[in-house]
This record gives sequence, C-alpha cells and structure tokens, in this order.
Amino acid sequence: TGKRHDFQFDYEVGFDDDGRILGVDMVMMSRCGYSTDYSGPVNDRACLHIDNCYYIPNLKLISHRCKTNTQSATAFRGFGGPQGMFAIESILSEIADTLGKDPLDVRKHNLYRDPAQSGDPQSLTTQYGQTIEDWQGDQVIAQLEVQSKYAERRAAVQAFNASTDPPGLWIVNGTLAIHEVLRVTLQSNNVADNGKAVDYDYMLEAM
Repeated sequence: TGKRHDFQFDYEVGFDDDGRILGVDMVMMSRCGYSTDYSGPVNDRACLHIDNCYYIPNLKLISHRCKTNTQSATAFRGFGGPQGMFAIESILSEIADTLGKDPLDVRKHNLYRDPAQSGDPQSLTTQYGQTIEDWQGDQVIAQLEVQSKYAERRAAVQAFNASTDPPGLWIVNGTLAIHEVLRVTLQSNNVADNGKAVDYDYMLEAM
C-alpha cells in the first residue's frame, strides 16, 4: 500500500536580530514513488502550508516531485500540510538556537499580524496572495502561553538541565509550544475533505 510522502528541505533564510524572518529561499523535494497517485495535490498543499501561521515577506520556493523505485506515496491525513509546516517550524527553531532566544519568542515575532499593529500592509497576506480575515492567532497564543504557565515551566526545565553533571548532558525535560493553522480545502475536485478548516495550538511537555 502507499505511504506518506517523505520530504527533504534545503533552504537559506535571512532574519533580523529579533529572529524575524526577512526572506526564505527553499527547495522542497518529496519522494513520490514509482507512480503519480496523489503526489501532485499533496505537494501543492505542502507549498501552500509552508507559512503555517507565520508571515514570510519574501519567499522563493521550488517543489520537486521525485519519481523513485519505491512504492507509490499517497494521501494521508494532513495531505502534505504537516510536511510544509514542519519545514517552517524547523527554520524557526534553528533561528532561535542561532540567536540564543526562546523559540516561542521567535515564533511570536513571526506570526501573521494586523497591519494596524505591524505597520506592514502585507502582514496578513499569505505567500499566495490571500488576505487573512478574522485573524486571532496571536491572541490565542498569548492566552495559551499564560494558561499553560509556559515561562514557569521553561524556567524549571532550564534549572533542572543546568543541575546535571556536566550541565545539559542528560536532558530529560523539555517544553515546546507549537502553533498550527490547518487549512483543508483540497485542490483536486475528486479528493475528499473539501471545505474543512481547523485551527490548532499545542503545548507539549516532555517529561
């Protein structure tokens, strides 16, 4: 039977001292297997979800759908969306590591934002030119941060990890906030799930 499309992303990213993305140049490659199946719409959706819930003011994206000698890759729940979102989340985590900043702070700096607040008339416009209406993602994340006691948990994790000998060698605690905007309006007329749209926010704690 078919498997989920696995992806490789090669990218260069420019960002400022706050971790705010200025531009991304990415090549996206997926293993489609020996036949086409749903590879077209799955890869299209990965391209459409590359922003997740973040504003990317300058984006160059090339998508390669690779024919291989393996079983055909097909459609799974998410339909390419998770793969695209994984790419931008990985980029933001790497930016945070590079700058030595809290990954949540970097993510909040890059969220879509009301132009009246950001001063950028395009900061609620996706990479494919759609204006986002009724955006509440920043408010949801702010509420989640408080209710989950993110700062308190992160401080406790850092204190515990610093107490190991040597510091950080055995990291058994971690806290991660992941934001996801899942838009499910599929491009192919014969594909199920048309019109469904769900917004998710996750607070994960690994103990």
